[in-house]
Amino acid sequence: MNSENLIKIIKDNRKKIEDLIDNFSRYVQTGDCEKVIVDFFHKISFYTNEYLMNERLFLKQKDINLFNELTDKHREFTDQLIAFQRDYEQNKPDFCIEFLNFLKHWYSEHVLYFDENIMSSNE
Repeated sequence: MNSENLIKIIKDNRKKIEDLIDNFSRYVQTGDCEKVIVDFFHKISFYTNEYLMNERLFLKQKDINLFNELTDKHREFTDQLIAFQRDYEQNKPDFCIEFLNFLKHWYSEHVLYFDENIMSSNE
């Protein structure tokens, strides 16, 4: 797949992730996190997997060192998602707020960084 197509797919998935986090944030703010959390876990797992997979494909074509570094970060993110799923199953207090904060931080530090600093330099 060429870089132009990968960039479009990555940006489309980024928008879906952003919308999911915004929607989840509204449920957390209204205290209705429990109503959507299981569905949210499925959706965020699916779209982040799609995003991260295409990000890796893009980087494998462009920068193998960064590819290796981000592959480790992707593994860490996946491990964190699994840890948050366990926290939810164990009814950890303040789970929804902590999970939302984690996602917002990951989105701003990883997704936006990648889009703004790596993909844009290759467009």
